[in-house]
Amino acid sequence: HHLANLVEALHRENLALKAENQRLRDEINRLKGEKGKPDLKPKAPGKRDQIDKRPEPKKEWKKQTKLDKVKIDHTKVIRYEGPLADDAQPKGYRSIVVQDIIIKTNNIEYKLERYYSSSILKIGFSFFRGAAVGGMSDL
Repeated sequence: HHLANLVEALHRENLALKAENQRLRDEINRLKGEKGKPDLKPKAPGKRDQIDKRPEPKKEWKKQTKLDKVKIDHTKVIRYEGPLADDAQPKGYRSIVVQDIIIKTNNIEYKLERYYSSSILKIGFSFFRGAAVGGMSDL
């Protein structure tokens, strides 16, 4: 009976000394500019039961037209080429939009006009991108 009390007292003292030892280690680390052991609190039981985490119902996806947002660059009329009955009447068009991306080069070769005159030597004169370019004997 007396021995059980002694063991319990020593156990409490041991826990208090461990806590004090850790506090002193943290203080030494803080003075050195380091961080101490983080103070982690135990999770409170029962909080999980209080919060009901049911996912919200997802909204049903509906395909919507985006044609009012699509810029139309070209319109091509496709004529019907099959045989028609004698009483067939035109009823307008059915519209189909095909989206495509075109990546192409735009290389321009400029041909500069040149003239030759034996009395004035070789002289070239032309307009190149809006600027007059004259005296280009090497072109």
